[in-house]
Amino acid sequence: MQDHGSIVEGLLKRKTALNADELAELLGISSVSVYRLARRGSLPSFRVATSIRFDPKKVAEFLSGSEGAR
Repeated sequence: MQDHGSIVEGLLKRKTALNADELAELLGISSVSVYRLARRGSLPSFRVATSIRFDPKKVAEFLSGSEGAR
C-alpha cells in the first residue's frame, strides 16, 4: 500500500474524476467501503447520471485534512 503523502500527490496529478473502483484501489480499501463513505458524506463525491465519481483534488484535500485531525 502507498503511504498517505504519495496517494495525495498522485491524486493531485490526476486530471480526470475517479470511479469507486479506482479510488478503492488507491486507498487500499474495498469499493463497497468507498460507496459507504460517499453515501454518508464522509468522502467528497458527485453523481454523473447513476454513477458516483470522485474529484481527485477534493479527495486529496479531504485526505490532507483528515491527516491533520489525527
